[in-house]
Amino acid sequence: MPTANPHLKDFWRQRTVNGEPVRFRVLWGGRDGTKSSEAALRSAWLASKGKIRILCARMFQSNIEDSVYSTIKSQCDRFGLTQQFDFQTARIFSKTGSKFFFYGMKRSYEEIKSTDDVDILWMEQPEYLTKDMWLEIEPTIRNEHSEIWLTFNPRYRSDFVWKRFVENPPKDALVRKINYTENPFLSEASKKTIARMKRESYEDFEHVYLGKPLEDDEDVIIKRKWIEEAIGAAEKLPVDDSGVRRVGFDPAGGGKSDKTGLNATALRCGVVLTDLDEWDAAEDEIFKSTRRCYQTALSNNADVVFDTIGVGASVGEKISELNSDHVKSVEHSAFQASGSVANPKREYRTGVLNQDQFANLKAQSWWLLADRFRNTYNYITKGERSDNIICIDKDCNHLDRLITELSTPKRDYTQGGKLKVQSKNELDRSPNLADAVVMAFAPENRKRIARMW
Repeated sequence: MPTANPHLKDFWRQRTVNGEPVRFRVLWGGRDGTKSSEAALRSAWLASKGKIRILCARMFQSNIEDSVYSTIKSQCDRFGLTQQFDFQTARIFSKTGSKFFFYGMKRSYEEIKSTDDVDILWMEQPEYLTKDMWLEIEPTIRNEHSEIWLTFNPRYRSDFVWKRFVENPPKDALVRKINYTENPFLSEASKKTIARMKRESYEDFEHVYLGKPLEDDEDVIIKRKWIEEAIGAAEKLPVDDSGVRRVGFDPAGGGKSDKTGLNATALRCGVVLTDLDEWDAAEDEIFKSTRRCYQTALSNNADVVFDTIGVGASVGEKISELNSDHVKSVEHSAFQASGSVANPKREYRTGVLNQDQFANLKAQSWWLLADRFRNTYNYITKGERSDNIICIDKDCNHLDRLITELSTPKRDYTQGGKLKVQSKNELDRSPNLADAVVMAFAPENRKRIARMW
């Protein structure tokens, strides 16, 4: 078979690992390591020799230009395979009957899960893959002798894909690190760029070109290590869960395949996040979703804070309807993310008022939650006592995805210098779990409706 990089010839030829047939082929490392071009050429060569179905997936892909389509085509052109294929708008077919199809994991998650008869799943850029997503996607690749390929530059040491396929890979995984040092086709321009970064910032050089994962993203609002330390923290710290009891409710109406995501609730008991729930429901089923949230609040003597944007606009009215049918009433209030900050004249830090620090209530709520996580981390790791903490019950559902959702948003600034939460990537499904938690711990800035029992 042709090879773009002779250093990887044995990687593709090897059929067994640890005495078992190869199920996973993992290529990881720094930039300019030929990972994607190698996978593109190998997949094209196999498709030209027999009839197979190859699913090419990226985490973020809004159109075919974002996929590995162009990489496959360029490799076919380079190695004389072009005549073996029919390159259509969003599909590639071979004369042998093979088929390539391309999906974005964020946008087409349900389609990937329901795709049958896949021989090779090639996952490019799987750094954002979560454990929950993986547990649903991996079983769908079930053809005899089917393989799953992963090609990526490491992001953070705490990422699921790093821990699962590099630190502790499955026994049937063939894992290979490859960097620019093994790229025989590296251009002189790239060599100069690499040398410059190596001189100016060796830490950046190690991450970008040697594939060394970072410990944490310094630009995120809530660091992943803070969140991980908060899980099970109630067993380490003197925690009282008898304070505020609240359900944060983030309603959605688009279903799993829509970027608006799922409905989600987060139950707070004092400083402890005790329960997470999520479910799929259409926009016209908002009363059904509200009733589910209502029952959670009612059974836990909690009030409800709900996102009032979009389908959430009618939640308050529907909770009032439910209250009219019960002896007990659930107090509820709307969370307006773009609204004014709570306690605007109070100091957030010495000499800086809330109204001067934060652009809106959403930013204020995220930063106050970050403060809780940081205080918890410092309490456990450094012994710095604080009452303003957060603990997460280790038995909560969806913890893996919650960690990712909470540790993804980055800080941004208005033109006037106020803090705000970076806008969501248009390809991302809304982080409903994280938003529900933010609302459960948000500061008071709301008109309350109904009396508590």
